[in-house]
Amino acid sequence: MQSHLTKLYQKAGIKDGSSHSGRRSFAGKVLASTGDMDVVAGLLGHSSIERSQRYIDLVPAVLCEMFGNAA
Repeated sequence: MQSHLTKLYQKAGIKDGSSHSGRRSFAGKVLASTGDMDVVAGLLGHSSIERSQRYIDLVPAVLCEMFGNAA
């Protein structure tokens, strides 16, 4: 499955794309839109938030988007 996804990324012209990079991107977008790690964990199929945290790359721009209206 992983090699199939890698080939799909290559055909789409996405460099360095992999199944894990896709999961990280998906997890980051879900967190940015919901602000809820429980939702991220559930959608990734993880039983704990700790397991899902490894998929989250904290990007300053995303953090600003998530919490910019909190003040």
